Amino acid sequence: MSHTDDPFAPKPEDAPNEEPRATEVETERVERGNVEEGLRTIEAVNEPSSKSADAQTWAVLAHLGPLILLLIGISMPLVFLVPLVLLHTVAEGDSEIERHAKESMNFHLNVALLSLVLTVTCFLIPLLIPLWITALVLGFVASLEAAKGAAYRYPWIYRVVE
Repeated sequence: MSHTDDPFAPKPEDAPNEEPRATEVETERVERGNVEEGLRTIEAVNEPSSKSADAQTWAVLAHLGPLILLLIGISMPLVFLVPLVLLHTVAEGDSEIERHAKESMNFHLNVALLSLVLTVTCFLIPLLIPLWITALVLGFVASLEAAKGAAYRYPWIYRVVE
């Protein structure tokens, strides 16, 4: 292959001994309002992906938060507070986070009330272990579905918060 055939070979007019030449650039006067509008357009284009990723993360936390509290030893009646706090802080204005927080709060309220009933009726205490195992499994499944971006509805619950 000769020097003339290689498109990436330096050309004789591009010799390193020459000083770089300044090129003329056309400039256009841009008004301040147009620049801000352009920036807003760029932000609007980039915002949905980061917003949906954040929403997805908060949705997963709405389902996993109560399970984490259970695993570190927080009592069952208090675990619905994680989705409640998310509902009143992060979920304002985001329907996806709100839906997941409400669903998780409903589920954990049901599990807490059922645990209380089973504890008060002393002869039903052995049913607590299967109830809590089911709650852990369903909470984990719900968090996996939220991570995929899908809506998840817990089975067998009474929805207190709509």
